Amino acid sequence: MKRKVIIFSISFLILTTMCLLHIVESSGTVSDLKKVANEIIQSNSLNYLIENIDVQYSYSTIEINLELKNQYDELETINQFAVFEYFQRQLRHYLLTSDNQNTLHISDLKLIGNTDSNKYLLSSEIPNKKLVHYKTENLFYINNKKSYNTSTLNHLLYNSRKDKAELELEVLNYADNKFRLITSAGHDYTHKTDSKIILDMISQKFGITHEEFHDIYFHYYLGINFNPFLDASNQ
Repeated sequence: MKRKVIIFSISFLILTTMCLLHIVESSGTVSDLKKVANEIIQSNSLNYLIENIDVQYSYSTIEINLELKNQYDELETINQFAVFEYFQRQLRHYLLTSDNQNTLHISDLKLIGNTDSNKYLLSSEIPNKKLVHYKTENLFYINNKKSYNTSTLNHLLYNSRKDKAELELEVLNYADNKFRLITSAGHDYTHKTDSKIILDMISQKFGITHEEFHDIYFHYYLGINFNPFLDASNQ
């Protein structure tokens, strides 16, 4: 009987310790994520759309709640989706390439926004926890009704940029293929060393500089300087 009590006590202590470690780890993670999320909002002048932000992290899922200003309701639906889509891309990009590189970039993500009248949700799940890069298919809901997905957004952007999109997509697909090849689909990726190798290969293949590739990547894929009030045909 005494032995059972001892075993139970040890098991309880281990479980308690694991729970406490998870709480401490999650606390630090939430703090870091909130800092990054706020930086993204400020750097892209989205503060005129967002009143407040709250970040939660639990068991490989990031949940970000945005208190939206009512003028967000006035955007075209595709632009509402684009704001959320580019936000999650930039968040994952930062987590992948920052000095404190970690596996948070392959966490599932729920981006939830509320106005006085409507509720918005972007659901971004990583199949089999593989590296996210260009191929993630996200879903956008308005009041629990599916409205758009990533393929639709990419298709509209491609059609609106026919003069440049073909080359941009070829460059991005090439970069993605080399990234997956060199880093074992991202599992062995070290940003400080591997990024230069990939950039040099892109420069040799297409005759563009590292800066020119960054312009393509930041504008076309990450949506840096994206203006949500512009009609999609003008992007």
